Amino acid sequence: GPSHKLGEFYLSGQPAQPDFYTAQDEGVKTVINVRLERELYGLGYDEDVAIEDIGLKYIHFPVGPDSFDDAAATKFLAMVREAEKPVLIHGSNGNRVWGLWALWMGMEHGVPLEVTAAKAKTLGIKKLVVDKAVGEYLLRRASKP
Repeated sequence: GPSHKLGEFYLSGQPAQPDFYTAQDEGVKTVINVRLERELYGLGYDEDVAIEDIGLKYIHFPVGPDSFDDAAATKFLAMVREAEKPVLIHGSNGNRVWGLWALWMGMEHGVPLEVTAAKAKTLGIKKLVVDKAVGEYLLRRASKP
């Protein structure tokens, strides 16, 4: 699917292998794959090997609507803070990554979920997938001093 650049992030569906060279040319340093284990088959190449072969850091961080919780949110934020940027985050179709981007924007920049969701919509993203968990996480964190 198309890749959208938002600040230090590239958000996309599953890239084809040549797309990683393009990403590298554009300065990407870290690739975070949020596909679940069961979604990793049938690509025709080993993504982790392909990415490490061209010198980028590869992180597999499986995210599903039913498995995404506060612990996963906290881990994701820490991971992205430490990651060398720009970061390419991809799933299978691109929807989950928008929920994660909304989480980052909310926690790091105080951007409300409605705002990131509206931005995603203007770019053709129908659904953020993990937005319910993200919204609840942001609300709980925002109410803490």
